[in-house]
Amino acid sequence: LLPMGWTPNGPSKDIPKAFIEATHPGPVASKDPEYKNGSGTDVVHYRVKLPKSINTKNIIVKATLYYQEWAPYFLHQRFSNVPPGPDGAARRRLFYLASNLKVKGTPIEDWKLKLVSDYYPKSSQ
Repeated sequence: LLPMGWTPNGPSKDIPKAFIEATHPGPVASKDPEYKNGSGTDVVHYRVKLPKSINTKNIIVKATLYYQEWAPYFLHQRFSNVPPGPDGAARRRLFYLASNLKVKGTPIEDWKLKLVSDYYPKSSQ
C-alpha cells in the first residue's frame, strides 16, 4: 500500500526519486485501484467454503484486523551481524531486553493493537 496521500509519484516533488521508487509495487499490485488512489487502504476478500449442511442465514462473521508492532523479519535484521564493542552495544541491549521480557500475568500479556473490527450481517453488532 502507498502511504495515505501518496500517488505513484509520491506526495510531493521534494522527495528523492529513490525513496519514491521504493514504494512502487510489483506488476500485480500496480493494477490495484486502491494502490493507485492514494487512500492508504486496501480491500481484502475472503471466501470460505462451508459444508452444504450449514444454513448461511444462521451465520455471523466477525473480522478483526490487528497491528503487529515488530515483525519477525525486523527483529532478525536488528539482531543479525551485530558489530562487536560499543557500535553494537545498543542492539545487544535491545536483544537482551526483548529476550528476557516476562509478560505472563501482566496487563500486557497477549497484548495486540486492534485496528478495526466489523460484523456481517451488520445487525449482529
